[in-house]
Amino acid sequence: MTSSDLYGDRYLNFFLSAAVEYFSAFIEYLCLARIGRKWTAIIGHIIAAVGLAVATGLTYTAGGNSGMLTAATAFMLIGKMGITTGYSSIYLTTPELYPTNMRNIGLGVCSFMEKVGSMIAPFSRNVSSEIKWLPPCVFAVMSLITVILFAFVPETNGVELPQTVEELSEWYRVNKFELRVGKNRLATKEVENIVKE
Repeated sequence: MTSSDLYGDRYLNFFLSAAVEYFSAFIEYLCLARIGRKWTAIIGHIIAAVGLAVATGLTYTAGGNSGMLTAATAFMLIGKMGITTGYSSIYLTTPELYPTNMRNIGLGVCSFMEKVGSMIAPFSRNVSSEIKWLPPCVFAVMSLITVILFAFVPETNGVELPQTVEELSEWYRVNKFELRVGKNRLATKEVENIVKE
């Protein structure tokens, strides 16, 4: 939404903003199977938060320095790459966090909340006309909140997904703070045995 406001040629910035999307999709493709869904989303959102925070800091401390403003544009594009990677991986992760009979409803509710955010986001342009630094800072903070919330989510890569609410509850309890890269501690079959006991 702000590619035309970045330092430098607006057409080049718009092109780079679109090109970053392809690079993000390629990075996400490589990361999902190797490091898991959870870490792909976490790393993507951390990159987005750091990129936006650094770009905002550079923009408002540059004082007309073209080198700092160019660096701010580069960090903004890095932040866009991070949020594209993290955000699109959430669409893969979200349905896997619900038991089979609730999967469609869970994705639908999450998608509805995402659309509410999408309706509010364009108003950041209005806010930026008054307080230029506020929208990027809000987006950076929201990315960090997402990273914190992902600590409570189990890794879904390479495991059989839960079929019932009981299995889901136990799966979350056992795996919620699992921070290893790759597969989580217990697959669903092992969780079933715990629930039966």
